[in-house]
Amino acid sequence: MVDLATLDEKLEEQKRIMEESNIQNRVAMEAMNMQNRAAMEARMDQLVQLVNSIKSNSPNFPSNSGDAPEMEPFPTAEEQNGGSSQVRNILNLIQETESSKRYDPRIESLKHKKVTTIC
Repeated sequence: MVDLATLDEKLEEQKRIMEESNIQNRVAMEAMNMQNRAAMEARMDQLVQLVNSIKSNSPNFPSNSGDAPEMEPFPTAEEQNGGSSQVRNILNLIQETESSKRYDPRIESLKHKKVTTIC
Protein backbone atom coordinates (compact mmCIF):
# COMPACT_ATOMS: atom_id res chain seq x y z
CA MET A 1 0.00 0.00 0.00
CA VAL A 2 1.21 3.51 -0.86
CA ASP A 3 1.86 5.88 2.00
CA LEU A 4 -0.18 9.00 1.18
CA ALA A 5 1.97 11.25 3.35
CA THR A 6 5.12 10.19 1.45
CA LEU A 7 3.35 10.64 -1.89
CA ASP A 8 2.15 14.14 -0.90
CA GLU A 9 5.67 15.00 0.24
CA LYS A 10 7.16 13.89 -3.09
CA LEU A 11 4.52 15.80 -5.04
CA GLU A 12 5.21 18.96 -3.03
CA GLU A 13 8.94 18.57 -3.65
CA GLN A 14 8.36 18.16 -7.41
CA LYS A 15 6.05 21.19 -7.39
CA ARG A 16 8.69 23.29 -5.62
CA ILE A 17 11.40 22.18 -8.08
CA MET A 18 9.16 23.01 -11.06
CA GLU A 19 8.31 26.45 -9.64
CA GLU A 20 12.00 27.23 -9.10
CA SER A 21 12.79 26.07 -12.62
CA ASN A 22 9.98 28.23 -14.02
CA ILE A 23 11.30 31.27 -12.16
CA GLN A 24 14.83 30.67 -13.46
CA ASN A 25 13.52 30.22 -17.01
CA ARG A 26 11.43 33.39 -16.76
CA VAL A 27 14.44 35.40 -15.56
CA ALA A 28 16.59 34.00 -18.37
CA MET A 29 13.91 34.79 -20.97
CA GLU A 30 13.54 38.35 -19.69
CA ALA A 31 17.31 38.84 -19.91
CA MET A 32 17.32 37.50 -23.48
CA ASN A 33 14.40 39.77 -24.38
CA MET A 34 16.28 42.78 -23.05
CA GLN A 35 19.39 41.80 -25.06
CA ASN A 36 17.31 41.29 -28.20
CA ARG A 37 15.52 44.60 -27.70
CA ALA A 38 18.84 46.42 -27.26
CA ALA A 39 20.27 44.74 -30.38
CA MET A 40 17.15 45.62 -32.37
CA GLU A 41 17.30 49.26 -31.25
CA ALA A 42 20.98 49.43 -32.21
CA ARG A 43 20.18 48.02 -35.66
CA MET A 44 17.33 50.49 -36.08
CA ASP A 45 19.71 53.34 -35.20
CA GLN A 46 22.16 52.06 -37.80
CA LEU A 47 19.37 51.85 -40.37
CA VAL A 48 18.26 55.42 -39.64
CA GLN A 49 21.86 56.60 -39.97
CA LEU A 50 22.20 54.76 -43.28
CA VAL A 51 18.99 56.26 -44.66
CA ASN A 52 20.02 59.73 -43.52
CA SER A 53 23.43 59.24 -45.13
CA ILE A 54 21.81 58.20 -48.41
CA LYS A 55 19.48 61.19 -48.26
CA SER A 56 22.31 63.64 -47.64
CA ASN A 57 24.55 62.13 -50.36
CA SER A 58 21.89 61.94 -53.05
CA PRO A 59 20.41 65.23 -54.26
CA ASN A 60 17.64 63.41 -56.15
CA PHE A 61 16.40 61.51 -53.11
CA PRO A 62 13.20 63.21 -51.88
CA SER A 63 12.43 63.23 -48.17
CA ASN A 64 8.76 62.73 -49.07
CA SER A 65 6.66 62.67 -52.21
CA GLY A 66 5.87 66.39 -52.01
CA ASP A 67 9.53 67.39 -52.14
CA ALA A 68 10.17 66.29 -55.72
CA PRO A 69 7.60 67.73 -58.11
CA GLU A 70 10.12 67.39 -60.96
CA MET A 71 10.02 63.60 -60.70
CA GLU A 72 7.86 61.81 -63.24
CA PRO A 73 4.70 60.21 -61.84
CA PHE A 74 4.14 56.49 -62.22
CA PRO A 75 2.36 55.63 -65.49
CA THR A 76 -1.31 54.78 -65.31
CA ALA A 77 -2.69 51.42 -66.40
CA GLU A 78 -3.91 53.02 -69.63
CA GLU A 79 -0.47 54.42 -70.38
CA GLN A 80 1.14 51.06 -69.68
CA ASN A 81 -1.29 49.32 -72.05
CA GLY A 82 -0.57 51.77 -74.87
CA GLY A 83 -3.54 54.04 -74.23
CA SER A 84 -6.05 51.21 -74.01
CA SER A 85 -8.04 50.85 -70.82
CA GLN A 86 -8.78 47.24 -71.68
CA VAL A 87 -7.86 44.89 -68.88
CA ARG A 88 -6.01 41.73 -69.81
CA ASN A 89 -7.68 38.43 -69.13
CA ILE A 90 -6.62 37.16 -65.72
CA LEU A 91 -6.11 33.64 -67.06
CA ASN A 92 -3.62 34.93 -69.62
CA LEU A 93 -1.81 36.80 -66.88
CA ILE A 94 -1.60 33.66 -64.74
CA GLN A 95 -0.34 31.64 -67.70
CA GLU A 96 2.29 34.27 -68.47
CA THR A 97 3.43 34.27 -64.87
CA GLU A 98 3.63 30.49 -64.68
CA SER A 99 5.53 30.22 -67.96
CA SER A 100 8.03 32.88 -66.89
CA LYS A 101 9.04 30.96 -63.76
CA ARG A 102 12.42 29.33 -64.14
CA TYR A 103 14.12 26.78 -61.95
CA ASP A 104 17.20 28.27 -60.31
CA PRO A 105 19.19 25.75 -58.23
CA ARG A 106 20.71 28.55 -56.15
CA ILE A 107 17.28 29.75 -55.06
CA GLU A 108 16.05 26.21 -54.47
CA SER A 109 19.04 25.45 -52.24
CA LEU A 110 18.40 28.62 -50.23
CA LYS A 111 14.80 27.59 -49.59
CA HIS A 112 15.98 24.67 -47.47
CA LYS A 113 18.79 26.35 -45.53
CA LYS A 114 18.40 27.19 -41.88
CA VAL A 115 18.99 30.81 -40.97
CA THR A 116 20.84 31.61 -37.79
CA THR A 117 21.17 35.02 -36.25
CA ILE A 118 24.04 36.18 -34.10
CA CYS A 119 23.21 38.57 -31.33
